[in-house]
Amino acid sequence: MNFPRFIRIAVLPYRHVIEIKDGNRIVGGLEAKIINLLSNVLGFRYQIFISKEMAWGHPLENGTWTGLIGMVSRNESDLGFGFTAVTKADPKPLTSFLTTLKRTHSLPDYLPFYPQRVLWPILSSGKCGCSAS
Repeated sequence: MNFPRFIRIAVLPYRHVIEIKDGNRIVGGLEAKIINLLSNVLGFRYQIFISKEMAWGHPLENGTWTGLIGMVSRNESDLGFGFTAVTKADPKPLTSFLTTLKRTHSLPDYLPFYPQRVLWPILSSGKCGCSAS
């Protein structure tokens, strides 16, 4: 499979995440570095589009979506960036792109450090130099 030579990328500009100047030029941010790295490694050019709603998007009554998700689902862009996260309420237009990982092991009942596990015994013993009076 050949990777496309040109990709349309919809973004939501956020400081330190993806910073845009002059409407379509990436100038900084973590996701900007990811886009540029992918562009260099995979050899594609791209054009940036900013979501008009300046939002990830929400479903409308007719089943379509607004925002960044709407741009991807309407084929106005090929990718979407902008401090996004996967949740259980993800839209149906993107379900074909989502993957799940099977856990090969379970997490322990507690992690090595929880402040509550350290502070509660100290506070309850009255040895923290605090007075209840």
